[in-house]
Amino acid sequence: MKAVATIHAGACARITVAEATCDSSDGACLLHIRTDCPAFAKVAEKLEGTKVLPAQEFDWGTSRIHAAMRENCSHTACPVPAGIMKAVQVASGKKPPVDASISLSAE
Repeated sequence: MKAVATIHAGACARITVAEATCDSSDGACLLHIRTDCPAFAKVAEKLEGTKVLPAQEFDWGTSRIHAAMRENCSHTACPVPAGIMKAVQVASGKKPPVDASISLSAE
């Protein structure tokens, strides 16, 4: 199954598109990531064409997506890794394709 997440990162107006395609034979998901964000570009480069195992990605200690983020991007509030994880969840059949969102306001 293939899932596509289009992530609008917020005030920076950067867009990242993450595709996860899972193979039913081994359960691994192949990642394809395109971004116009210079801060996330190294993460995208590291993950592009990578196969990840969903069970490992859903654990903070073994997630290759989060490891790539920690090693290559200092923007800890970036919503892009969560969007990539959501694509993996959907492609692996663990979750249905339901939109997630963050609403912000200042008072």
